[in-house]
Amino acid sequence: MILSATLKCDGEDGDDVLYVDPRFGGQSFLSGPVLVKKSALPDPPPALLRVEVWWHQPSAQQSDIEAEINEAAGQASFASGDRVQVVKSRTSGVQNPPEWLKQHLGKTGHVLWLTPGGANVDLDGEVVWFSFEELEKTV
Repeated sequence: MILSATLKCDGEDGDDVLYVDPRFGGQSFLSGPVLVKKSALPDPPPALLRVEVWWHQPSAQQSDIEAEINEAAGQASFASGDRVQVVKSRTSGVQNPPEWLKQHLGKTGHVLWLTPGGANVDLDGEVVWFSFEELEKTV
């Protein structure tokens, strides 16, 4: 499941930049403002910031569903929790340009969940989707 919001800069407070959801007041999933460290943002801070919240709730049927997804994609060797390494893409294109992939090449992480054609991988706190062709299972 994914929730997303586009936040508007509402000023600075010390080492933080304050962002608020203009839809605030019942329509937003946020219950308050979001503070972002200035050091994590460009100078000057952007006027708008998009925030996405992802989560995964495995169920008892999850392993069966993952097996079906993997089998359909021809990648029956991947499952949630597997350690993987990002390898050179053999399928570059608009969705997977080579310059985007370069920043992740050689990184290792673990598979959070599978989707048709790929997997969401946790790379030290950063969750990124990769096609199966871009991943290699590690021991």
